[in-house]
Amino acid sequence: NTLAMSLENMGYATGVVTTAKVTHATPAAVYANSAHRNWESDDKLTSEARDHGCKDIARQLIEFKQGDGLDVAFGGGRKHFLPKGKGAGTRNDNRDLTQEWLSTRNKASYVEDASALSRINSETTGPVLGLFAADHIDYVDKRPDDQPSLTSMTIKAIDILSQNEKGYYLMVEAGRVDHAHHEGNAYRALH
Repeated sequence: NTLAMSLENMGYATGVVTTAKVTHATPAAVYANSAHRNWESDDKLTSEARDHGCKDIARQLIEFKQGDGLDVAFGGGRKHFLPKGKGAGTRNDNRDLTQEWLSTRNKASYVEDASALSRINSETTGPVLGLFAADHIDYVDKRPDDQPSLTSMTIKAIDILSQNEKGYYLMVEAGRVDHAHHEGNAYRALH
């Protein structure tokens, strides 16, 4: 079991917030089981993985059934949730996982930009999926206004999760800091 699986089964609210893709290694470790970190969408699964019933990470986020499922997932990675031919979608199974999120959860919301995120009523909403970029959210120095900051995503997530009287667990990752370090870009790592 992952940490979110255990906590959901005990009645806690759970969520992930990242400036990377929500299917990237660190957030995925909260809710998914995968033999390979790059199996973010079904188009990345090997034929052997498919033959053995492995599920891609985006699908596992949507099909997460412990407790009432994840309550918040904010970050990038929209392409892994959409079928090929819809936006930047990469899925081969023709599934639109954003629509499945909405249709399988009570009072669920799906948002794609900062203004839609700000309009979510934290006290009355159900689970919220926010995918603010096709890939990772842009670095701060190139981030468009329609992509929320890590701070604004975290504040909104805490506002939503804290509605659970039992408590909550929230994984927050400044994933683009890590990416900037890998690139040797100190400016972006610091900002």
